[in-house]
Amino acid sequence: LQSNIGQSETMTKILKRLWLHHGLRGLYNGFSLHMLRLAPSSGISFLTFEYASKLLGAKAL
Repeated sequence: LQSNIGQSETMTKILKRLWLHHGLRGLYNGFSLHMLRLAPSSGISFLTFEYASKLLGAKAL
């Protein structure tokens, strides 16, 4: 159970604080790890689509 005591910050305030403390680099923090996690699933999806295209014929998709 969570209680929201006080005001919650808006996205604009959060981005401003992040920019002031960390600059442009702060906006991309964690981006490379996200891309490393995303790459394998994107590759599998692409290969599956290509295999299905060849199996069914290009006109079917």
